[in-house]
Amino acid sequence: MQDNLVAEEFSRITSVEFEIVEGLLLRKGAWTNDTLKGWKVKLRGDYSSIEKLINHYHLRQLFWYENGRLMGSFKEFIEIGELVKLKWQETLYKQFPDLRATVFFDAPRGEQTYLDDFNVTAFIER
Repeated sequence: MQDNLVAEEFSRITSVEFEIVEGLLLRKGAWTNDTLKGWKVKLRGDYSSIEKLINHYHLRQLFWYENGRLMGSFKEFIEIGELVKLKWQETLYKQFPDLRATVFFDAPRGEQTYLDDFNVTAFIER
């Protein structure tokens, strides 16, 4: 059962679509009008910060917890993160070929690295 859930979530997150809303690049389904309004105020209209925050996706959402422990290895998180990054780049290029956008995969590598820290996000280069 867990493998099916992981496969469904992987398919969902690698099949994302983006949209331009009020000059912002946003991942469809990752925001509401209220959340967008709130982040605009909290982040003082910093478009890149708003995009990074709304578009970010934690890779832990692809894995599951067993007895309070996140299942998945450091290597798996790196490999999957790189795949998600490539799929998002491909999607952005297809949807907005003239848009200068960045897809960033945050893969912390320090001693205090936690698997919860891995995430992918996208934003317009300004």
